[in-house]
Amino acid sequence: SSAASDVYKRQAMDKEFQAHQNRGTWKLVPASSIAKHRKVVGSTWAYDVKRTETGEISRYKARFCAQGFSQIEGYDYVNTYSNTIRYSTLRALLATCAELGLELTSADITTAYLYGILKEKIYMRQPRGYELTGPNNEPMFCELIDSIYGLKQSGAEWETRLRDELLKMGFIPCEVDPCLYRLTQEHHLLLLAVYVDDLIFATSDTKSVSYTHLTLP
Repeated sequence: SSAASDVYKRQAMDKEFQAHQNRGTWKLVPASSIAKHRKVVGSTWAYDVKRTETGEISRYKARFCAQGFSQIEGYDYVNTYSNTIRYSTLRALLATCAELGLELTSADITTAYLYGILKEKIYMRQPRGYELTGPNNEPMFCELIDSIYGLKQSGAEWETRLRDELLKMGFIPCEVDPCLYRLTQEHHLLLLAVYVDDLIFATSDTKSVSYTHLTLP
């Protein structure tokens, strides 16, 4: 029913909002502290329904997003470009696995874009349904600390964060395709292909995969 759907939506929104509160994705600032020439970025809720193989509803999902179309270049973002692994690289990776007998596994980084570190100062409207006001009912806005879905630079900032973390762990990026990494430890080889927030591991030692996955954000 519609009433039941609204209840489940609200529960999903509560869960998403609390996750952001726990992460400290933003801090609230009064409207009077924002320079007059700065435009506040809009925000919205996006909903999805997860179903089982039989078509039954398993859970509702809500995601709080920035309205990236309201961002102003030069103020709210500069770089938006992020790399995507080439299909030719994936084919070469599979061929290498077959030749060397490497084991293939995959992993998904949940809410990957939230791990990006913003370089710009961005102000955004509070989540609808969770608005708070300041003293004398002054409007408050979110000053973003971490990246969030919907921002034009979210993909680029996530790629930068992931690359930095992999380099710290000793991975070496491929000169031809920056989305392919190599790590050699104690005569064991680990190849890592990155497709946005999906990771593909090819390795001769599955323990290195577990370590990598646990160490990443």
